[in-house]
Amino acid sequence: MEEPDGTETVFDIVKGENDYNVEGRKYGFGDYTWSSASEEDWKALLASKDRGYLLTVASQDGKAAIRCCSESDLAALEQDGKTSYYQAVNPKEGKEPFEWKLYGNLEMIALDAMSHQVWSTTADGALSPAEAAEDLTEQVAENYRTAPDWVDWKPLNAKAGKAQVYDVYLGEPQQFCCNMGLRVKLEAPESAGAGYWQAGAGLDEPDSEGYCSYGSQVYVVKNEDGDWAIRERGTGGYFVQPPVEYEKATAAQLVEISRLTEGETHDWRVPYYILALPKAELAKLPAAMDSLTEDQARELSCLLEKNLDRTKETGAWTREDLRTVLGKYGDLLDA
Repeated sequence: MEEPDGTETVFDIVKGENDYNVEGRKYGFGDYTWSSASEEDWKALLASKDRGYLLTVASQDGKAAIRCCSESDLAALEQDGKTSYYQAVNPKEGKEPFEWKLYGNLEMIALDAMSHQVWSTTADGALSPAEAAEDLTEQVAENYRTAPDWVDWKPLNAKAGKAQVYDVYLGEPQQFCCNMGLRVKLEAPESAGAGYWQAGAGLDEPDSEGYCSYGSQVYVVKNEDGDWAIRERGTGGYFVQPPVEYEKATAAQLVEISRLTEGETHDWRVPYYILALPKAELAKLPAAMDSLTEDQARELSCLLEKNLDRTKETGAWTREDLRTVLGKYGDLLDA
């Protein structure tokens, strides 16, 4: 993306690594009426002060590209060293002209890439999950503040809000999940142009300073360099991902996950899957708990008891059932 003053923003979009719907944009090309244009038309557009932003989408091998400007229907198509020029007009009725400009269609790729870049932040791996969450939140807010002017969802300002870690895995790779809060100021929070911010959970009402609360759940994993890196973010449903499938895990594996986790996975996901184990595997639970300290074994026993009411799907448990399964650890329920 090239701005009128020559400032460029370049993205390297690699299929399979970035969540950009490049191929999905093909559907729009057939909706345009294409007519031939000349190289002189294109040169005149580039020289015009009113051309707007210049967007180039190129193939990974550099052999093909399409270029267009935000304030024109002209397009330049490059392939195998040859360039041809066209006018691309969308004839659909009942639509705002800008919505259907070729530029607007292709701009969605750039906007997706920019959003991905805003959230592609890392924090020092020496930081605790709580410290890293705060650092990452500050970085995301800064990235929103410094987004290029061509980004239509760029806020007037953005500030870091509260970051609350709710799930942690201390095995390999280390990871955590947090609720990340931002405070954003928009020109018109209720307008159609604020769709980026209203998607999903949306924005809270503006406060006295005009800032709206905006929250995301974020999944963070230590990368190969040992730094905390945001891997995914969304409106909810994220938990740490130990390297074992819960449905296939043994009693020993679940006990080990319990030892290496803090937060929601530790408090209810692991107990739920332990209580759902087949009887033969449940019989191995006391031996698996031998790897824990006394305090850890007591905590796990209490968590299993707290989750007994969640076992209706796998067969109702009583406290005495649990005491029997815990074997030599059953007395910890009374400790």
